[in-house]
Amino acid sequence: MNWKRAGILLLAIAQSHCARDAARPVQLALVPPVAMSGAGDAELEAEGLGALLLSQLRAMPDASVRIDPRGCGNDDAASHALTITREFTEQSALVILQLRDCRDDSTRQETLIQPRAARREWTGEAAYWVAGELKAPIALPTVEGAVDEAAMNQFLAAVARLNRRTRGDVAAARDALIDVVKQAPDFAHGQAQLATAELLAYEYGLQDRGYALAAARQAIDSALRSDPDLGLAHAAQGLALMMDARYRAATAILARAAALDPGDAVIRLWLGNALLYSGRPSAAIQWLDEAMRLEPSLVAARTSRAEAACYGGDGPRCDAFLAQTPGDGMDGFIGSLLRAHRGQFRQAAAELDAVADQVNEVWMLELKADVCAALDDLPCVQRTVDILVSQFPDEPETARLLARLRPQLPSTNNSADNDVAEPIDVWQIGLGLDALMHEAANSADAQSRLRALLDELIAGGLRLPVLDIASACLRAYRGDAAAASIAQTELMGRGYKHPELWRRWQCS
Repeated sequence: MNWKRAGILLLAIAQSHCARDAARPVQLALVPPVAMSGAGDAELEAEGLGALLLSQLRAMPDASVRIDPRGCGNDDAASHALTITREFTEQSALVILQLRDCRDDSTRQETLIQPRAARREWTGEAAYWVAGELKAPIALPTVEGAVDEAAMNQFLAAVARLNRRTRGDVAAARDALIDVVKQAPDFAHGQAQLATAELLAYEYGLQDRGYALAAARQAIDSALRSDPDLGLAHAAQGLALMMDARYRAATAILARAAALDPGDAVIRLWLGNALLYSGRPSAAIQWLDEAMRLEPSLVAARTSRAEAACYGGDGPRCDAFLAQTPGDGMDGFIGSLLRAHRGQFRQAAAELDAVADQVNEVWMLELKADVCAALDDLPCVQRTVDILVSQFPDEPETARLLARLRPQLPSTNNSADNDVAEPIDVWQIGLGLDALMHEAANSADAQSRLRALLDELIAGGLRLPVLDIASACLRAYRGDAAAASIAQTELMGRGYKHPELWRRWQCS
């Protein structure tokens, strides 16, 4: 651990409340950096620069920071405004910081000077100076490995593209970042952003899981060798674990990343998702709300917050999200998943078909097979499973789907163990409960473990009909068939008709 950084961070937290004038809370308006002329992606570079600087500045304790082109001249009474000016001489790159106090119109200025041929990622240094001037100190930044001007511009444009989160932007960002780290292998931020791009490329169906994970881990290792305390590198480790559905293991790593980089909204989004997808929406909500507070334009955080509402039983907020027109393929996929959790299987199938070519194909096929099974449409199940087996035989989704559905698909030649252990994962409409349910049908010990797990999920705020099915099945396993039958009738009356699941768990 970088003890100097850790010490400064702890000191900053301890001193911030007494050092700041409580009557003058910091409300900083960052004037968007002006695009430098002469570059092909000048607007993207300026956008990426603004995103990096915003994340660094939001590490200031008890301060609110937003991008606002009006600076001090806004209706929300910003206390300070920060303007960035960049100039290039023949030999040097100059970054001029102007911090204006909106209440007395005084201005403080700092100039960061770097050799033009070897520029550093300077946003951490800029944020450190601003925080010191505002008496809201943050951790001293690590000095980055130097990259040349062209590589730095590529990096900034790639950051902007990753924030946009479209399939085309992720592909372009990944290509650019591969080029950047070839030129500067010790550029920790570049390696961490590349790791993120590799994992997102899998999410958007641009490459397979094995390649994405291997490439991401190589980039993460390079980033941490250069900067062991780089929050985004640790966050990418957590995202890689989530790609393997290891959500609980990811939470500890992402919590560390959030502590190392308290201004990064995306890290908070990922931490919220790790909690959410492991069945703990109540704990997830605070992190997703924090992500939205830090970055109101972060679309993925709004989507995850709607997921948390649906998983946690907040009907009005869930209904409002499902009533919207999906913004992109991932929104449509999530909407289909949420409808499936509610038992709206036909609508889920139709919406899934509409976005099938815009998201990861393996995820889409697994969900479609489960939805078709819930509709008792075995030809659809067979077609979907055949595609997975032929095109994606080594993906874990294929193995776990066969473990669930093979008894209904005698023509499937691929063997699978019906007792394959799965972590709890709300991206599956059976939550990954199959192995434990099959065991509990014949084991008192497994029944006790099932009851403890259901109690834990309910205590974590999860409210889904599938938990009611599991509880009813548990009654049947323990000999109370009448109670199980009543629960099944009540669930069907609420519109949650899932005969395949009752049969699969032997509690029909």
